[in-house]
Parts: sequence; C-alpha cells; structure tokens
Amino acid sequence: MATTYPREPNGERNRKFATDRVRRDRLPYAMGMRHLLLLPLLTSCTFFRPAAVPMPVLEHPCPAGDARGLVVLLPGRGDVPGAYERHGFVDRIQEVNPRLDVLSVDAHLGYFRNRSITERLHQDVFAPRAEHYEHIWVVGISMGGLGAIAYDIEHPGVLDGMLLLAPYLGDAEVVREVQAAGGPPHWQPTDAESDTASALYRRVWRWCRELHLQPRTKPTVLVGYGDGDRFRDADAMLAAALPARRRLVLPGRHDWRTWSALFAALAPRAFHEL
Repeated sequence: MATTYPREPNGERNRKFATDRVRRDRLPYAMGMRHLLLLPLLTSCTFFRPAAVPMPVLEHPCPAGDARGLVVLLPGRGDVPGAYERHGFVDRIQEVNPRLDVLSVDAHLGYFRNRSITERLHQDVFAPRAEHYEHIWVVGISMGGLGAIAYDIEHPGVLDGMLLLAPYLGDAEVVREVQAAGGPPHWQPTDAESDTASALYRRVWRWCRELHLQPRTKPTVLVGYGDGDRFRDADAMLAAALPARRRLVLPGRHDWRTWSALFAALAPRAFHEL
C-alpha cells in the first residue's frame, strides 16, 4: 500500500514536500524531457528526489462519505502533491461531485528517470484501489499527462477517463516528425519498442494515432491547454481527435493560472455524471 501523508488536524495543507520543491527554471526546458531522463550524472537531490517505494500519496476523502469514484492527480515536473489542493483542484472536483475520493500522487521526475513510473502507479496507486470504485479517472498536468498516457498504454482498461492539461507529449524532434507526416493519422511509428525516452514518446504518439483512427469509449479523454503554451502544437494534434466538448483552449501559457481556468471549465464535463 502506498505511503499516505497525514493531513494536519487543523486542515492546513500538508507541507512535507515544501523544502524539496524543484523550481521550474533550474533546468532549461531546451534540454527536453529526453535529456532529463537520460542524465546519469545528475544524481544530486537538488535535481532529482529519490523514487520512493511505495509511491507516496495524499488522500482527500469525499465529503459524502460514500465514494463512487476515484480521481488521481499526477503532478507536473517540479510540483508536489499538495500543489493541486493549493490551487483549488481538490475542492473543485468534490464540489462538482461530492462522491469522489481524490488522491494526489508524488509521481515526480525520479520515477520517469528510473523507468518505474507505470509500475509504481500500478502497484502502489491503482491496483490496490481498483476494486473499491466504480470509476477511476486521472488528471495529469504537463509531465503528469505523459505519465497518464504511459500508464494507459501499459495497463489498458484500468482507467475510465483522463483529463490532460497542457500534456507533455515528447520532445520537439518527435513532434516535428508527426507534424511533417501530416498529423497522427498519417504518421507511421518506428522504433517504439526499445527502452529509451524516444521510444516512449513514439508509443505515446502511437496511442494518439489510435485515438484518431479508432475512437474509443474508454478511457474518455479531455484535453485543455493555453493558446500561448509551449506545448500547444503537440497538444492541438491530440485534441483534434476529440469531440468539441472534450477539448478546450483558453488564453494563457504553461502555468497554474491557465491550468486552473481550464480545470474549472472542464471538471464538470468530466466528473459531474460519475
């Protein structure tokens, strides 16, 4: 069972991770996720926190006391589990549907770096809880969106839905390759099976391609991003596979202000009827 961080008795947000928080600007984004995943020399905790086993979580039980569904929150690079609560996501989910438990997961960069992200999510988060809920959804921001898709690729059928906000879908090289082919439906995936970051990104785009070519009922996918987001070109190719009600673009960039506005609008579409 995953480690659970206790909530403060006065309701104050848990501060356990505050001193460990990684600033987004410490590593230039130009390095790309591929290089972050493959940098063996940067072992200092300044850059990477250890990938604890089991994966730690913060629990937010539903106010109704009889949960029908579970929403798992996967953080972006450098964020910590408490960030979602701090920005009002937990309250918004349970305002829309008070019969949803919420779980904030510490799926930080270290799990991507050691290639254990999908295994730890399955063993520590989803598998122990699946039989207790009628519905299981994931919310993933940026790197968390990559983790959500990677998990669905490795464990199809577990997730009923995912709400992806500005998801990181791979480095610029792979994105340009998909664009040059005319978009996911026309792109032919290659080198998708090796144990490299590039292969992971190609599996993610193969998943996107299948979403275009074979519309599915499970998982339900919603995507939102800002019109000034640095991932907007990639996210637009994913969103093009979805019905209009399940995609949203708002003014904004790759930041919490934009993600919060997107989530406020998309949460009722995702969770109201669960």
